Amino acid sequence: RDMKHEEVDSEDWFTDWQVVNYLVDKEENINGQITEDYCKTLEKIELAILAKKNVLLREEE
Repeated sequence: RDMKHEEVDSEDWFTDWQVVNYLVDKEENINGQITEDYCKTLEKIELAILAKKNVLLREEE
């Protein structure tokens, strides 16, 4: 539904252009270690979920 809004200020809320440097690709060569770490973390999360499900099933019995 339509709503009335206050007039916006004419000034820009964004004042620090240095943050643009965070968006620049630094072309860093990643050797695949992050992929291995990511997969290990996913496996740990999966095991934690399975363990939680088993504990909850035992409590219901």
